[in-house]
Amino acid sequence: MIKQYREVTGLILCGGRGSRLGFKDKGLETYGKKKLIQHMIDRVKPQVDQLLININQNQAQYEVYGEQLITDGDNNFQGPLAGILSAAAKIETEFCFVVPCDMPHIPLDTVSRLQGEIDDHPAVAVSNQGRVQPLVLLLRTAAIESITDRLQCHNKSVMGWLESIDYISKEFVDPAPAFINLNQPEAFR
Repeated sequence: MIKQYREVTGLILCGGRGSRLGFKDKGLETYGKKKLIQHMIDRVKPQVDQLLININQNQAQYEVYGEQLITDGDNNFQGPLAGILSAAAKIETEFCFVVPCDMPHIPLDTVSRLQGEIDDHPAVAVSNQGRVQPLVLLLRTAAIESITDRLQCHNKSVMGWLESIDYISKEFVDPAPAFINLNQPEAFR
């Protein structure tokens, strides 16, 4: 039985430098016949009530997708924790579903499955084939404020932050492509 919670805000993280792709904006790279960001919108939007996209470059190219855009504010590419923190002021729901922009096969029921596991925990992350996916998580919006202290201490580790807030993980037994990150040029072929 899936527990019902209040609304969920989705956050797609597209604010990286794309260093593993030759400094290309990963969200704007084509996979199949669509840009990665379109794949992610198609996968995430049906699962959430509001959608935010964190970017740090190419704003005009992302605006065509019609979703609310947020930036880290300093454009220094401080990493995914800065992207999550930048969304805090725009989230009005109890929960936030965070996902990177490079998982075009993420299951369409990821949010509901994570909601069924979160209970009283501050966050629940997906684990697949024994590996935690720290950026595929459902978290209580109130937990986001704890990122501020970590970034002020230059501690940008997402796993370190999750461990500090006592997160849990949920094993998803979906086939491997469900949680594959497209990080290398050969992955797009």
